[in-house]
Amino acid sequence: MPIGAARADDPQPVRRRVQQRPLRVRRPRAQEGRARKQGRHRAIPAQRERERNHRRHVQEVARRVRQGHRLLRDTDQQRPGRAAEAGVQAEHEVAARKREGHEVDALGGGCELAMICDMIIATDTARFGQPEIRIGTMPGAGGTQRLTRAVGKAIAMEVVLGARFLTADEALQYGLVNKVVPVEVMMDEALKLAGEIAAKSPVAVKLAKEAVNAVFNTSLEEGLHFERKNFYLTFASNDQKEGMAAFIEKRNPVFKGN
Repeated sequence: MPIGAARADDPQPVRRRVQQRPLRVRRPRAQEGRARKQGRHRAIPAQRERERNHRRHVQEVARRVRQGHRLLRDTDQQRPGRAAEAGVQAEHEVAARKREGHEVDALGGGCELAMICDMIIATDTARFGQPEIRIGTMPGAGGTQRLTRAVGKAIAMEVVLGARFLTADEALQYGLVNKVVPVEVMMDEALKLAGEIAAKSPVAVKLAKEAVNAVFNTSLEEGLHFERKNFYLTFASNDQKEGMAAFIEKRNPVFKGN
């Protein structure tokens, strides 16, 4: 008899064939999807706790990064009120850490915050660096851009990729800071420099600062055109007339910022 054929007098040919085949049960598609999803996300309690802690840590880091970006944006957009508040708070924290005997370094976000300033007065024990690479990330608030513009590509690569720390003297040598002073007179030196600039014409200081910063975003020809434009604008101010008159009369000018 050929395989699979049934005799006419066999009462249960179909039943025998069914019994010889493996039993298959098919779930509805919705049940299959839920089963796969539950299996993929099933984890022991300890693993779930580690995942929750990791998420909380990532959220906290993201919150601090957003705060730093807002501060940098306020400083870039010349909102001195909020930036000054953050600066005063940082000053108190630095003083407190010095009293406790801790080293105070400008690392990571601290270095990025320092580099957004127009000028930097550093203490003789300060260090500068971008060590984010050590924890599997990279600078995200201007560290790669401003550091490279300040010290050049070679040193910036070593600081960013190799997590090298620059001493205060090295930072002065590479052009990252303006002056290195003992920690005891750091604030006095910074306030002295700020007072010298504040005594100048606010109109001329603002226009000159814009021209210097334009170097990083323009070609030489465009920068020269921008400089000439700002130079001509100063002659529309009363401060320029007061400055010229004081020079001729051999007296100190009295600038009013208009």
